Amino acid sequence: MAFFDDAFLDTLPDEPSAALKIICEHFRQLYHNQNCKYEDFLTALALLETYLDAFGFSHSVVTIQSDQHATIQLIQQKFHELEQRINKTASELELEKSKRHFSAKLSKAFAYEFSDGDLKAIQDLLNKLREQIQNCKPLDEDHRKRLLKRLENLQRELHKRISDLDRFWGLVGDAGVILAKLGENAKPIIECVKQITEIVWRAQGRAEQLPSNMPPNLLIVEPSDSEKK
Repeated sequence: MAFFDDAFLDTLPDEPSAALKIICEHFRQLYHNQNCKYEDFLTALALLETYLDAFGFSHSVVTIQSDQHATIQLIQQKFHELEQRINKTASELELEKSKRHFSAKLSKAFAYEFSDGDLKAIQDLLNKLREQIQNCKPLDEDHRKRLLKRLENLQRELHKRISDLDRFWGLVGDAGVILAKLGENAKPIIECVKQITEIVWRAQGRAEQLPSNMPPNLLIVEPSDSEKK
């Protein structure tokens, strides 16, 4: 049985760091398997270096040695160093996330606050939005991956108190691009973003002490005289 075949590739998540972590874990299983062949290690290396190149990760290329055992050790070292790098980055991100969370929770700094009901509604809508984007066939693959990555980042940083709403308002821009590309096919996605926007606007309105019944207003720029002509 091949360790790194098409079936394995199909199981990888869209997020590159998460996918690389799984590739490294799969390699460890290969490395400790008594039935693995030298060719399996070369296949693993080919996959890893191709994936790193495809997503713009900097890395050193393994030089194949005349001795197979020496080559395997170099490949194992490359996977080990990459896994350590991924774990370190993940730990740093988790630490920074926790710091932001506690800072907003404990300090008196300005922050936007969601109710428990708002949080649940936003999470449900983001999950729904993820499914819609994943199943939206007219969207090209690269655009779909970028959108899913943004949703993942947004959900990871979602708390009761947050210091800014930039990621949420970025969804409005994303929705506008999708609408321009897909037209009528974008309606379910647009409706989902609209519902999220309404919740976010209420939180922003409370923080800025706006009237509770004030609807979200778009900034309208008047066309210049030359544009009117």
